[in-house]
Amino acid sequence: MKAILAMLVALGGAAWAAKPAARHDQSARQAGADAAAKPAADKGAAAQPRQALQMVYRGGWGAGVLRDLRVSGDGQFGYVHRRVNKSDGTSTAIRLAGRLPEAKLKELLAAVAGAGEGPEAEDAGHILFEWTDEAGKRRSRSYTHPREGPCAELLDLVDGLARRYGRTPGQPPASRPAALTAEQARAAAALIAQLGAADLKTREAATEKLKAIGEQVRDLLEARAKQPGLDPELAARLEAVLKALDRPEAAQATAADIQVARNWCDALLAGKVDDVLAASDVPFSWDRKEQVATAEALLDRFRQVVRRKGQRDIRAAGAEAVAPGEAAGALDKHRELGGRGGRLALVKVVLQRDAVLVIVRQGEQPKVVGFSD
Repeated sequence: MKAILAMLVALGGAAWAAKPAARHDQSARQAGADAAAKPAADKGAAAQPRQALQMVYRGGWGAGVLRDLRVSGDGQFGYVHRRVNKSDGTSTAIRLAGRLPEAKLKELLAAVAGAGEGPEAEDAGHILFEWTDEAGKRRSRSYTHPREGPCAELLDLVDGLARRYGRTPGQPPASRPAALTAEQARAAAALIAQLGAADLKTREAATEKLKAIGEQVRDLLEARAKQPGLDPELAARLEAVLKALDRPEAAQATAADIQVARNWCDALLAGKVDDVLAASDVPFSWDRKEQVATAEALLDRFRQVVRRKGQRDIRAAGAEAVAPGEAAGALDKHRELGGRGGRLALVKVVLQRDAVLVIVRQGEQPKVVGFSD
């Protein structure tokens, strides 16, 4: 395992640049360690805080997956998630850097320290955690089956934190969603209270409604989860909703989702970029290739499309929901690009000679958060 760690420690890479795997590995080695592991600048500056945690995950050869996370004692982190396409040898990677709040760093360290042993499997991949405990002692834990048991939960936690608090170097942070109004906040608080209701249907309905509200309700959920003496059922449901916000959940597209996706395509075809932007939200997954982080950048992209293809007096021929099971691949790509979680639906909009897959985030006002030609 130590040999694997030594071989992977120099991993780096540009965000989502497709290239032969061998060339990617060479450029990654030249890039050196991630931002969180770099020494402080010259000029006699003091050394950066010691490394609090490092995770290296190398998937089985069939999966071609690699993840590398390094977090320093002050929460600064670097994260790389790479996949290799075994059919043609190309590699895609996303690289994020940011800073975890102190509470989130403690949560991550506690989760790693408290995780139990996981099931073993041959050629399923290897994952190694190394961290510093409260006494300053270096500890480690390894797994051979990342897809089951406590390891799967740890991977989800790491990925969710990295995507929430990190960003691609050189890109501005993604725009935050609009704050809830006072009336919306009261309604959300009432739903949170219903998570602990005696009636199961009430609890289930409140859970789904909070997921549909999405990122706007995160602060209220986290504040409630920190309160002492929570009922176990309420605590479990709060955790479930927060996890759903970090990890996109495939959902069945509703009639409203389908209509939003169709109107979005019609507006783009007609060159009505302001209408297109109004129906969209950031971060936005652009054609499975990259994330557009701000509304200004997204508007510029829409304008480029119109300038290149022109305004056309045609409308979409039809639109239909894509089953959640079939949508998983596209939504996983959206997640890998840094898209927010919540309930996402995929809609296939049929044009004259082609079709577009549109990702819609569900809620009171569904928004388009990505597409793929």
